[in-house]
Amino acid sequence: MRKICPICGREESKNLPFVGGICVECYLNKNPLEIKAITLNKCKICGKIRYKNDWIFANENFYSEIFAKEVEKNNKKKFIQFGLDLKAVPYKEKVLVTVQNEIGKYETYLDPIIDYKFTICPQCLARKAGSYDSVIQIRGTNKLDFEDKKIIMNLIEKLPYDLKQHIVTITENKDWIDVEIVGHEKARLIASFLSEKLGGETKQTFKLISTKKGERNSRLTISLRIDKRREVGEIVEHQGSPAVIIERTSRFLKLFKLKERKEIKLDLKEIRKNVKTFEGEIKSVTVQAVLPDRVIVIDDSYNVDNISFQNVYGEPSKGEKGRIVFTENDLFLVIP
Repeated sequence: MRKICPICGREESKNLPFVGGICVECYLNKNPLEIKAITLNKCKICGKIRYKNDWIFANENFYSEIFAKEVEKNNKKKFIQFGLDLKAVPYKEKVLVTVQNEIGKYETYLDPIIDYKFTICPQCLARKAGSYDSVIQIRGTNKLDFEDKKIIMNLIEKLPYDLKQHIVTITENKDWIDVEIVGHEKARLIASFLSEKLGGETKQTFKLISTKKGERNSRLTISLRIDKRREVGEIVEHQGSPAVIIERTSRFLKLFKLKERKEIKLDLKEIRKNVKTFEGEIKSVTVQAVLPDRVIVIDDSYNVDNISFQNVYGEPSKGEKGRIVFTENDLFLVIP
């Protein structure tokens, strides 16, 4: 026999479980859920929230997630004695509260209640004061040229905001770039991102800045020496043999070795060890004729060369531009 609520007259159902002798809705009217506002520190400059001793940017579900945890923690026990289970979960920007037993389930929605205390987060304070505890020193194998620095600055601009907003200043010299940052861990993440994109090695050193109440404050310096920038189509030397770069990523190069007529893929370690700038002669030419066994080319001084097809990389056609690569015993034609 189903129970009937003495207050509202409704029967117990799959959508209306009972708490003791009354329906859950009437019970909640007499004994409302314990709902407390959550107080959070919020940076009035960048908008970050302090949560669990860290400053974070809250996503759209953040407030409903933490509010749901508080609602469940404060109310779960009062329903256990009646054989009911209370759960609170985030639902879009609200909190879905479910009270259920083996007979039925009751649902209601709550809006998160948040109180803010406005302050300034440590990162914004540091930026305002111009102070930092980490620096990334970006250097090249040789001096950084204009194109190198342009690529580096574009990569910094593309950093996730949570990393970029820790940057205090960027100092750009004729030959190098220094990036001053608040937070050792953020500096390591930024250096790792740049190293992965640019190729290169990092080294870390610490320098003691001060000691306060027994706590040592150190400045982290990360030296990032980036590899010489290699471009697709560039002629290089690999283990004494000329090769064309046919693919390039931040992690590897793919080469076509002209003499051996084979493709190879090299990781960063192998690139640093065995790939060098080609020091031999390279001459620009124009294809004059493509014959069954050779290609005839002419340079700007009207000198003509015949290149065996086995020494041609690419698909030559009459009038197409190319390059002759000279070695001690051979000529190679690279198209384009």
